[in-house]
Amino acid sequence: ELGLGAKAIGFATSMFFWGYIVLQIPAGRLASVWSAKWVILGLMLFWSVVSFSTAFVHTEGELIANRFILGLFEGGVLTCTIVLIRKWFTRSERARANTMFLISIPLAGVIANPISGIVLEHFNWQTMFLVEAAPGLVWALVWIWAITERPQDAAWLDPAEKARLVAALAEEERQAPPARGHWVK
Repeated sequence: ELGLGAKAIGFATSMFFWGYIVLQIPAGRLASVWSAKWVILGLMLFWSVVSFSTAFVHTEGELIANRFILGLFEGGVLTCTIVLIRKWFTRSERARANTMFLISIPLAGVIANPISGIVLEHFNWQTMFLVEAAPGLVWALVWIWAITERPQDAAWLDPAEKARLVAALAEEERQAPPARGHWVK
């Protein structure tokens, strides 16, 4: 419908990945010094809105800009999630937690791609982007309610387990070599 050739589609796709790269470090830093929970929430909401807005692009330029902006917001989620995992898991558990999170990335495609195919078969590409934006908006509500920044803030965590985890994380932080540089908080 937009009359795009393979070159334009390829360029728009590559702009997504350039956007993805740009915000990873700043978002991770913001999550480290402020709040991983709220940075992820903001990125998730913006990501969903930009995905939703893809249904309304009319030109090649709009699509390229849209894909770049989508990459910006999606890219920061990876580093922010790793920051959040670090706040919740001890060193011995962290690799497993990171792996479980990283496995979710290709699994998302396994789930989303067939759904996209079904939507495209029965509707159009605009509807597909509207449908794909909805889970992020719904998940944002779950995120606000279910995620806490640190174990000491989790009302649902057993008090003995909370004390053990908080103590173990504090001991690891105490034993860590001091960070140096102008980015240290």
